[in-house]
Amino acid sequence: TGTPKGVCLGHRGLIDLLQWQAQHGTAQPGTRSLQFCHLSFDASFQEIFLPLTTGGTVYLIDDSYRLDAARLLRFIGENAINRVFLPYVVLQYVAEAAETIGLFPVALQEVITGGERLRITSQIRRFFAELPDCTLMNVYGPTEASVWVTEHKLKGDAQNWPALPPIGAPIARAEVLILADDLTLQENGQAGEVYIGGPCVALGYLNRPDLTAERFLPWTHPEKGNMILYRTSDLARQGFLIKLGK
Repeated sequence: TGTPKGVCLGHRGLIDLLQWQAQHGTAQPGTRSLQFCHLSFDASFQEIFLPLTTGGTVYLIDDSYRLDAARLLRFIGENAINRVFLPYVVLQYVAEAAETIGLFPVALQEVITGGERLRITSQIRRFFAELPDCTLMNVYGPTEASVWVTEHKLKGDAQNWPALPPIGAPIARAEVLILADDLTLQENGQAGEVYIGGPCVALGYLNRPDLTAERFLPWTHPEKGNMILYRTSDLARQGFLIKLGK
């Protein structure tokens, strides 16, 4: 949608993401991960490289599985997939299919979702109620950062999960800041605009210095010094809930 633009990402933020997930997620030797996303979607980076850097296995599918929730669900179950990234719409379709055909893939340990606002529907509650040892992780990250920069894990009894989970806390070395209109740092609980800093921030837009200057701002943190911040624009518009802190 909109006008396509190239975003230049450096290696540091991507490596930070892989190392963070290796230390705080389920990926380990022997873990079976599904590669659901198209290569044009940045989430495919961690789908491929996290398993390969932790001794896991990547399972590939084509569009015939992506477009058929029941077939995708059976593939996940038959191949004992442990870890998947599913956009929210697909997660909902899979949960509906699981309820319809009575199939709940018990090998799943971690389901990651992102890209739009997460809503815990009755079907999603039922899905994870049948998989009590599986974690649902809600993540957020704009194209202008390294895949995702915040995460919030939902565990335990799915009946107790909030209907609209927050996007969670910053991961790795990502900085998520709330700034006032004059770019002063806001305290917890105060309103403002969301900015992202740290190694996860992109180097800018390819061949678009004007747009880069508009969205990537030099800023001085009162304690951490100079950094480049990316000014987000989609959090409030999409209704994301932000919970800074662990």
